[in-house]
Amino acid sequence: VPANRWGAAFQLHGIRWADGQLTQDFSLHLHRLSIILPTPLRPSAQISFSLTYDLNLPPIPAPSEAAPQPFGYTASQSNLVDWYAYIPPYQDGWLAHDPGFWGEFQVFATGDFHIDLTVVDAPAGLVVAASAPPLDTAPGDEGAYRYQLESARTFALSLSPSYRVFSQTVDLGASSVVVYSYAYVYDLAAGQAALEETARAV
Repeated sequence: VPANRWGAAFQLHGIRWADGQLTQDFSLHLHRLSIILPTPLRPSAQISFSLTYDLNLPPIPAPSEAAPQPFGYTASQSNLVDWYAYIPPYQDGWLAHDPGFWGEFQVFATGDFHIDLTVVDAPAGLVVAASAPPLDTAPGDEGAYRYQLESARTFALSLSPSYRVFSQTVDLGASSVVVYSYAYVYDLAAGQAALEETARAV
């Protein structure tokens, strides 16, 4: 639960097994939520449970010598990065590492993401940068977005009314891919350069 690293950002309301039974047999310490199974799980067996929780985005501090905090909000954007609870891979134990001062520490298994996002009282010109383009079949009201991403390791969202979007189609021979870059109005040259370098790498 990486969001639990940031103060009161993560508020857990309940853990329920597939039959709807609420469990209190768990512990939450820093970014680790440990759930005790009612019975040991046999190899290749499956079990289902659901989490209900709120996220309260923390303010992102100004750049400094402190470790960067990508999760939270500033006056210009809201960032949902490493924001949801997930199950790390198991390989001779759970691959759930402690964070260092710099660098990545999380290990993600691949998964399928199906996300419905509703933005209430969105500012004019809001742009949502996401790990996948929105589907055309967004549910219902204005401010609603639907995303689907298969066999991915993580899903991030960044929202801002100040983004300018650059895009470039890269020909891969039998197919093509569209690369997007998002930048503030005072970073347009850097945003264009990032797009071109990424497209060249692809």
